[in-house]
Amino acid sequence: MLFSKIEINNIEQMWRSLDTDHPWTGWAARSNNPDEIWIFRSQVNWRRFILRKTQSAYILQDDTQNCEEVFEQLDTLASKVGAVPALPN
Repeated sequence: MLFSKIEINNIEQMWRSLDTDHPWTGWAARSNNPDEIWIFRSQVNWRRFILRKTQSAYILQDDTQNCEEVFEQLDTLASKVGAVPALPN
């Protein structure tokens, strides 16, 4: 499913409101109305996540496809990103 402009604006506002020590360092959308959004974490905790949505939930999957979080409220995205452990060295 496509993300709405409101959801994209909410993601931008959520990301900009984070403390500087939060591991979420950026995000990217591939078009004006994307069906997935990339979420990036800091170099120490570097991970790339793909955020998708369904009719009833959001799905956050890491780049290794070993971690998947399913949640209903977009406003929990920052806590979901922050809670995923860093990759082993």
